[in-house]
Amino acid sequence: MNRRLAFQLLAAMLVILAAGLCLPLFSRVAVRGAQTKNLSNAKQLAISCTAYAMDHEGHFPVHLSELQPIYIAKVNSLCYTTVDSGDGPKPELDWMYFGAGFQARNPPRVLIASPQASTSAKRQKRIIVEGDLSGAVWDEPKYQEMLAETVRQMRALDDSRHPVKPAATDVPPK
Repeated sequence: MNRRLAFQLLAAMLVILAAGLCLPLFSRVAVRGAQTKNLSNAKQLAISCTAYAMDHEGHFPVHLSELQPIYIAKVNSLCYTTVDSGDGPKPELDWMYFGAGFQARNPPRVLIASPQASTSAKRQKRIIVEGDLSGAVWDEPKYQEMLAETVRQMRALDDSRHPVKPAATDVPPK
């Protein structure tokens, strides 16, 4: 009887150990699945922005809401779903959109980006769709670099539309 009990305890311990080893693997798979879904949603939005631009003299929409209902039935259905390993509700957030004011022939470096970074393998990662419609999950430092370039593009675009006029010198009348 003692041998049978010892065998059952050993079997139970092995099952618990195997489950403990597999849980991190399953959570990584869940994170990757959520990242893939979010990347697909971001690419759908970027493609819709390009279609919008083709119909509007090459100009990207000012707001993503302008895409519905013609280009996307409901923009909210393509929200960013937070990526975490918890079992609780996963809030949906709006994407960061950088296309306002740009034209399809000269798009911003970052067109759409996730509103927050997710942690994967102890690294912060962001979902990014570039102006050329390529998309990927990038490390946070690469995102910061791409964002800085996009901000430079936005400033150059703004400067070209609103050139700084030289200050008038007030000369008192004689």
